[in-house]
Amino acid sequence: MVLLTDRALLRRFVSLNKRPDEVKVGDVMAPLLKVDAKASTKEAAKIIVQNNFSRLAVFDGEKCLGWVSLTDLAKEASKKHLLDALLRHNAPETDEFLCPKCRKAILEKTTGWLVDERREIVGGWECPNCHYAT
Repeated sequence: MVLLTDRALLRRFVSLNKRPDEVKVGDVMAPLLKVDAKASTKEAAKIIVQNNFSRLAVFDGEKCLGWVSLTDLAKEASKKHLLDALLRHNAPETDEFLCPKCRKAILEKTTGWLVDERREIVGGWECPNCHYAT
């Protein structure tokens, strides 16, 4: 199955180097990429990217349910990452940072020894090896 898209028309028409009345629709059509409605979004994105398309048709058996675009998938992935970040904002910090000064130890979280511009005590990071502090 094939279809005519504006993108396929532009890509293929220009490369033919012909006048519009010399080009047949069949010369510029693109294959119809399909994905099963039960496929993962990762699988759909992989098909789109590998074929250099911007969307693909979603099918349930022989019935076309609609389209999913790379933009749709990117938005959904961004929402998921944002939601994950918001939900774990109260989780303890697990980040590890190599000391930029001695590069021999992981900075440790400290509290109560730094003063910010409002003269409030805040926490920071300190190297247990060379005592570099941030």
